[in-house]
Amino acid sequence: MSRGKYFRHSPFTCAVLLVLFCVVPALAAQEEDTGGSFRAYLPVAITSGGQSPDSFVVSASARQVGIAHRYDDLITAQGLAGFRSLIIVMGASSKGLGEAGLSVSKEIARVSALVERAKSGGMKIIAVHIGGNARRGALSDDFITLVVPHADCIVATNEGNGDGLFTKEARKSGIPLFLLKSSREINALLREIFLQG
Repeated sequence: MSRGKYFRHSPFTCAVLLVLFCVVPALAAQEEDTGGSFRAYLPVAITSGGQSPDSFVVSASARQVGIAHRYDDLITAQGLAGFRSLIIVMGASSKGLGEAGLSVSKEIARVSALVERAKSGGMKIIAVHIGGNARRGALSDDFITLVVPHADCIVATNEGNGDGLFTKEARKSGIPLFLLKSSREINALLREIFLQG
C-alpha cells in the first residue's frame, strides 16, 4: 500500500530523523500494567495529529519492519474506507501546520473526524507520542487529549510521559500503554502489534 501523496518535510529533515530513529536496531518496549497485550490488523493508515514530522518517523519504522501501510498526514475521514487500523501520531508543529496550510482549528476538526470515523467503523486506534518533551505543551496536549480517550492502545516515550499523563489516561480507559525508553524501540513494537500471532 502506498504512502499518501502529502509529505512536506525537507529531505534533510527526513534524513536526520531516519538516522536518529530508524537506523539503530529496535529494542523491546516496556508494557505498563494497564490492560494487557494488544494486537491490531492490516490494512493500517498512519497520519499526524498536529502536523509534526514524528508521523514520518513512525511510517519509516513501519516500512522498515515490513508493515504495508498508507501514510498521509492530510487523510480525511472519507479516506479511511477499507482500513482496519489507524495510527495517529500526536504532536503539534506550528511550522508543519503552516506548510500544510492548516489552522489549529482545521487540524483539530480533521483529527476529530478521523477518530469519529474510526470508532464508528470498528477500527483499532493506536495513539502514538514519540516526540518527548518537545512535543508536549498546550498545543500538542490539545491533540493528545483529543485522541487518547478514544484510543485502543497508547504508545509513548518515558520522556513524553514525565507527568504521568499517558499512564493516567490508559488506566482510566483500561487500555494498554507501551512506554519506550527511546523512539527507536517503536520498530519492534509495531512488528509485535501487527505481525505477531
